Parts: sequence; structure tokens; C-alpha cells
Amino acid sequence: MSPTSRRVRGPRFWIVSGVVLCGLAGTLLVYRASQQNFPQLLIQAEQAWQRDDYSQTLSWAERALVLQPGDQRASLFAGLACQQLGQPERALRYLEDIDDQAPFAVKARQTCGEICLHHLHRPTAAYAHYQRLLKLDPQNLQATQQLAYLLGLAGRGPEAEAHRLILIRLQQIEPVLLYLLGAHRSLLENVEDLDQFRQRAPDDLFLAPGLARQAVEQGRTAEALLLLRARVQESPQDVAAQVELGRLVRADQSQFSRWYQDLPDTVRQSDGVWSLLGMWAMDHGDSHAAARCFWEELRIDPSSVQANYQLGRWLSTQGNTEQADLLLKRAELLEHYESLVTLAWTGSHPSAVEEAAHTAEKLGLIWEAYGWSYLMSQHFPDTAWADEALVRLNQKIPALSPLRTTPESNPAAQLDLSRYPLPSLSDELETAPRSAQPVLAGTSASNIHFADQALELGMDFRFFNGSPRDQQTRRMQEFNGGGVAVLDYDCDGWPDLFLTQGAAWPASSGTEANSDRLFRKAQTDRFHDVTESARLVDQQFSAGVAVGDLDNDGFPDLYVANIGPNRMLLNNGDGTFREITIPSGTAGDDWSTSAAIADLNGDQFPDLYVVNYLSGDDLFERLCRDEHDLVRSCSPRDFAAAQDRLYLSQGDGRFSDATETAGVRVPDGKGLGVTVADFSGSGLLDIFVANDAVPNFYFVNQGNSHTGTPRMSEEALLRGLALNEAGRAEACMGIAVGDANGDSRFDLFVTNFYNETNTLYQQTAVGDFQDATRAAHLAAPSLKMLGFGTQFFDPDRDGDLDLLVANGHIDNLSDTGVPYEMPAQVFQNDGLGHFTEPTDSTLGAYFGIRQLGRAVAILDWNRDGLEDVAITHLDTPATLLTNQSHPVGNALRLNLRGTASSRDAIGTRVTVEVNGRTLTRQLTAGDGFQASNQRQLVVGIGTATQIDRLTVRWPQGSTLITTSVPINTECLLIEGRDTVLAQP
Repeated sequence: MSPTSRRVRGPRFWIVSGVVLCGLAGTLLVYRASQQNFPQLLIQAEQAWQRDDYSQTLSWAERALVLQPGDQRASLFAGLACQQLGQPERALRYLEDIDDQAPFAVKARQTCGEICLHHLHRPTAAYAHYQRLLKLDPQNLQATQQLAYLLGLAGRGPEAEAHRLILIRLQQIEPVLLYLLGAHRSLLENVEDLDQFRQRAPDDLFLAPGLARQAVEQGRTAEALLLLRARVQESPQDVAAQVELGRLVRADQSQFSRWYQDLPDTVRQSDGVWSLLGMWAMDHGDSHAAARCFWEELRIDPSSVQANYQLGRWLSTQGNTEQADLLLKRAELLEHYESLVTLAWTGSHPSAVEEAAHTAEKLGLIWEAYGWSYLMSQHFPDTAWADEALVRLNQKIPALSPLRTTPESNPAAQLDLSRYPLPSLSDELETAPRSAQPVLAGTSASNIHFADQALELGMDFRFFNGSPRDQQTRRMQEFNGGGVAVLDYDCDGWPDLFLTQGAAWPASSGTEANSDRLFRKAQTDRFHDVTESARLVDQQFSAGVAVGDLDNDGFPDLYVANIGPNRMLLNNGDGTFREITIPSGTAGDDWSTSAAIADLNGDQFPDLYVVNYLSGDDLFERLCRDEHDLVRSCSPRDFAAAQDRLYLSQGDGRFSDATETAGVRVPDGKGLGVTVADFSGSGLLDIFVANDAVPNFYFVNQGNSHTGTPRMSEEALLRGLALNEAGRAEACMGIAVGDANGDSRFDLFVTNFYNETNTLYQQTAVGDFQDATRAAHLAAPSLKMLGFGTQFFDPDRDGDLDLLVANGHIDNLSDTGVPYEMPAQVFQNDGLGHFTEPTDSTLGAYFGIRQLGRAVAILDWNRDGLEDVAITHLDTPATLLTNQSHPVGNALRLNLRGTASSRDAIGTRVTVEVNGRTLTRQLTAGDGFQASNQRQLVVGIGTATQIDRLTVRWPQGSTLITTSVPINTECLLIEGRDTVLAQP
């Protein structure tokens, strides 16, 4: 380098160095100044916040953060200001950086939770923030409330319960809180919020269990499966998601096994999983393993209705009646408590609040008992029972743990079933299906077809429910519709039809135009209205009707169920009837719905069971409103039950009321349908009553007392007929009786309300029933229907009993997306008790029409050997469906007459052996909802041209065995005779 170069560089170096040093000095001075100004900036931010100047708050806070990035207090002010300025994302960026050790961390977590929940609709993030908040402040009210809300929305009821109990301890008690605690855990909470979260955060799977449950309710099962599988992959510890997934795949052996094997060990030990595993074990015949599972469930959740119910039923089969009775009664009481809660939380039923409080205390639900009592004392300070309860419960509350049920009320504590094995989900344990029975006729859905011929045949009838269609008042009496009965009143061999009619309300204002109607079937293939000539004109508000030969004179009589006094109509044998209600002693004065005529005590004279519904001073006038103050039909839970009646025939036209002495005085019936049959093969007739929103009744005939009175024991809980498989009472209406799966035992099919599946109670052992609805593939098709009348029948005569159901809602809720009119359904049996639904285009035009279907009766109006159907509707013409199925099989057509038994021969069991199959039928009475079928048995035998053997067992015990029975011909079988008579 040259000397010149060195001279030039020297001064520049010192100049640059001087500048750098000056810069460093300046920076140091600015830093010192900023340290002095930072506290002032925070003060200014706080002052701006206090005067609600959020823009200035944000400005000062952000200037402070420039000086000291990450400062916790500045971040808080910046985040709070952004929240107020409508900038939630920006607010979160500031607030989420605040450490939980900061003195104002509670405020930060609280605000983050609020932003994620209410502004951004991110449930996963909101849940995490509120959990952190609760760790910082275990008594934080907002965190407790919002965690309960989020968990409830996600379908995680058990986890939500813990937070809701804490709210009671904090005396933050609202009616809805107690409702959510007391209602069924599967209750779908805040549906509108659920939809909003789905729209705003479609990829957030926190709410997947709730969304999946909603999808299933709306018939979108595939979508529910996708949601749940995504959730359990993301969060395997989500018990609610795992349980919902297991529930959906339960019917598939391989999928269920794979689901269970993939469960984390901690989830396997959870409530909900145990019950589901128990139901799977029951599906596969492993009752001991099922009992172990339900016991394990009760150890975690003593208030599981399903576990109490199913374990109680198992214990009864093991002879442990004491423990069984304890569990079954607890299940029934829990179910009753849930019904009370639905009334009590609205505040419009003070008596329900008191009963809910007492029932909760009896069940060991002390927190809830305290909550109901506290609410009552706050709103009605002079309520004595509430004050007394609070004094009593306040002695327990301080030492009470945040568990819903007190340990001493846990029935599992008194049992030890640990010795029983757990279910094995290996493929070897899968229950093998029964061997396929020989196919007796074509089972293609295309061969079943019906045509509505009511009007062209002269059966012109329209039910009038008391108000014009466009002026419905939605009073209780308006929705049940009329009944239908089949009888050959003139004994000319042709079935006639009797239909009941409503009336303008009050009924005393009715006219003859609204009378019940009798349509006589003439040989000319038409029906003629003979109401007046038969002396049957009536102006009462009628419901169901029963047919039976009350005096054994060969002519069928009628009993009409009314609102108010019923009518007993004796057939004179000359084409007319005479009313003998008053002298018979069977009038009553209730709201009667259905009735059955059958000889219950074996004295040859038919007796009468009358199903009564509701009672109350304002029963027929009360108007109920929904949450939007719109008038809606009231719930049966809003009224007390009316007591059913049993009348025993004295043999001379008089009847005695044996309700008390026979043991059928049971409270809370609310009955709609009835059937009488010999379910056990004992020769004694039992009674099943379908009750609305309360447990069903099953009266088992124990034989007569020394006075000749039948001794009826109500055993629906013990026998598995009171509730569905989940231990829930349903809104039951129609009843069908038949051997659904070909095992020679008689099963019961019961129709239920919208969003409740219909229920198939399969008789698995003599007198013991199990809910087989899902296994029979009858659950999903009925979930979005409201079923009324139903019957088993064999329209294609292949020997397999199919099902028909009439559907229609009780209230027009179409503004909420719920259908009002609904199509009728046919379910075709594969012979193994599995059902499929043919398309309406195959079945006929009627099945594509949406109507308000009500009562259903089976008959063969044209005597062609094919079973036809009569259906009543609400405020639209009744239907007569002519069976035009083709091809069809051959059949036996049997008319039965008793001699030692009553003439109607109710309870007679017929067994047909043909081509390796055994077909069992029975003549029953009280054919479900407000109906009475033709008293003829049609037994399809398919392609067979003769039978191997016919066995007829009469109610009095005698038996006819024969191989000589003509097919496709009406035959008469008379008790005591060995011959089968062909009828013209």
C-alpha cells in the first residue's frame, strides 16, 4: 500500500469511529429515557382504559410494548382494548402470551375464554382457557359455568355434571341447571348453538359427540361416523366420542370388536363404555358377562337407569328377587324423576317441584334435592316443605363430596360380581344366526301391493276431532283420532266394519252427522252404512272399540270407549244392537282409549279390560305454550293418569268392577293400547298395556282366587316390558302381537313417539322379554316417525309375519322442521326376525301419501284369503287397503269356536308344521291402539300344497291334532271336535 493511501484512510477511520461512538452514546441516552417513560406509558394506558377510551388504551399499550416487548401488563391492556374494539384475533395474540403466574392471569384467561367461545366460536381453545382459569381460581364462577356449558354442548354429560354440582354448592342455582342434571344424559343441549359452532368452526372437533348425536337424530348416520372417527383419532381420550362411536357400530361384530380393542385403557373403565359393552354382551347371549358390565357401570354411575334396569332384570332370572327388586325399583324411580324434572324446571308445576325434591332425596341425589328446595324457598318464601327440606339437607351439604349420588345410595356397593368374566370380543363368540328356514314363497319386496278402495266400495268415513282442520285448538282430545273394529255383526260370513267418531266439544253439542258408523259388507262387494238401522247412532266423543261375544250367543257385541261414559252394545241377532251400559255397570266416566274383551278367569263368559288415559279438571280445556309462546299440544306429563278398569262378567249381562280385587289398580298408567294373549303357554290370559310416556303394564295371570277373581300381577319391569333397552319409558301407543322370529314364542311390537324408535320386545325365554329393536333393523326406520296403530300380518303368505305401522304427528310442528303428516310403513320379515322396508312405489300409492294415520285393523273383506287393512286417519277419510299382492303362497284360513272355553276362544294357540318349519299363531283380543281385528287366523305356508300337522291348543287345555286341513279355504274348528269343517 502506498504512503498516499495511508494518509487518506487515516482521517476517515477516526471520523467513522467517532460517529459509531456518538451513536452508541445516543442509543444509551434514548434507552435511559425510555426506561424512565415506560411506567408513564402504562399509566396512560390504564387511565385511557378507565375512561373507556379503547383506541388510546391500545395506542399507549403498544407504545409501551415497543419499549418492552412481552411486558405482561402492557399485553393485558392491549388485549383488552382489542377485544373492545372488535379485534378478537389481535386480542388473543396479546393475551395468550400472558403467563399463568402473572398477578392478572385470571383476567387474561377469562378474556381469552370469552373471546374463543363467544366471538371466534372455537370450542377447543375456549375449553383449554377455562380449564387453565379454573386451575388458577378453583372457585371461579365463570369458568365453572362455561365448562359445564361446553361439556354439555359436546355431549359430555358426566363431565358437565361435576361442574354443575359445584354451581349448586356456590348457590348459583337456576331451573335449567337442575333440568340438565336431572334429564337424561343423552339430552342434546343448545341445538341452535351447536349449529352455530358448526358453521363458524367446521374443523373444530371438540363438539363432535354432540354433532354426531344431532346427525343421527336427523338420519345422517354416515356423517356421524365420519365425525366421531375423526375425533377419536385426534383425541382418543374423549369418552363421549368413543361411546357414541361404539353405539353406532354395535350391530357390526368386527367393527365393534375393533373399536373396543383400540380404546385406551382409561377409557375402557369409563361409565357409558361399560353399559355399551353390557348391551353388546346381551346381544350375543352372554348374560353373565353383561351383568358384570352393568355392575361395573353402577360402581361409577349409580344413577344409570339402563344399568339399574338391566342388572335388576338379570338378578331376577338368577332368583335374587330381593336385589332385583331394589334395582328395578330404583330404575323406575330414576325414570320417574326425569319425567318430574321436565315438568318442574318450567316453574308452572309447583307440585312437580316438591315431588322432584323428595324423589331426588330418596334416590341419594342430595345436591339436586337441595337445589329444588332452594329454588322453591327463593321464589316462594312461605313454602313449608322447602324450608323443612333445607334445614334437613343443610346438615349434609358441608361434608358432601361433589358426586351426584351419595355412596350409601349406590346399589352396586351391596353386590360383588367381580367373579363373573368380562365379555370376549373374539370372533368365536359371535352368536351364530339361526339356520335359514325353507323359503315358502317369493320374498321379493315387489310381490306385496295394496290399493286403497274405501271410497269405491262405499266406506266413506272421515273422523271429526272437534275442530275444523284450519281451526285446531290443540286441546288434548283432538289428536288421538278414532278407532276401527272388524265384526260379522249379522253372521252372514262377510266381515263388517265399525268406525268410531269424534264430536264437537263439548260432546253434548254433537249431532247425528258425527255419529260412530257401522258399514255392512254385502256380497255385492260393497259396504253400506247401516248405522241407523242397527240402532247405533251416537253423539259422544268416541275413541277405541272392542269386539267380543259377551253373552256367547254367536253374535258379536261391541264396547265403545269414549270420553266420558262408555257404551256396551249387545247384538240382538236381528241386525240391531241395544245398549246395556247402565245395567251392565261398565259405563265409567273417564277418558277411555282402548278396550279388550276376553275370558280372564276361565268361566266361559268374556270379561272386559278398559284402558283409561288422563284425568284433570281442565284436561279438555287447557292450552299449553312452547318457549316461543306458541300454542302447542300439551304433554301427557302435564296431567294425572286415569285408572284402568277390569270388569268381570257375572254371566247374566252384569259386570262387577274387579279393578281392586284382581290387582290391576296400578298408578300412573296413561294407557293408549292394550292386548290380551297367553304369552307363556300356561292357558291363562295376560294383559299388556302400552302407556304414554310412563312405564308400560304387563299383568301376568296367576290363576283365580277362591272367589273366581283372576289374580293379576303387574310384572312389566321384571319381564322386560316396562321400558326400552336403555331403561327409558317411551310414548307407547300401538301394539302388535306375533312370533317375529319363528321361535314359537310370541313377541310384542310397540309404536312410539317422534325421535323414539318403535320397540320390538322379543320373548327370549318363557315370560321374559328383551328389546331386540336394533337387531331386528327396526330402529332407524322408525326414529323420525310417530307411530300409532300397528299389526303383524302375512300379506304374501310366505309364513313370515311382516309389520304395518300407521304414522302421523299429534301437533303441526312443521315450522320447526318436524313433519306433521307421515306415510304408513310396511316392514318385510326375512323369516329370522330381521325386517326391511320396501319402497312405497312397490307397495302402492297409499304408502307414498303423507297422512295422520291412527288405528289399524286386519281383515279379509273380500274373502279371497289375502289379509287386507283398514286404517283410520285424523280428519281425512279412512282407508281400506285391498291386498293385491302377487305372487302369493298358499295358506290355512282358520275360524275358531270355543265350547268349553268362551265362544270367542281368545288365547287359542295354533301350530302348523310344514316343510320343516313350525309356524305358531294365536287368537288374541284388544288389538293394540283403539282397534279390533277380524277373528280369523291366516297362516301362510308358501309353496307347500299340504301341511304335515296342525295342532290346536284350546284355552281350557284340550288339544286337536290333525293332518287333514284343506288349504286356501275358510275352515271352522270347534273345540271338542276332531274334524275340520270347510266353510262356503
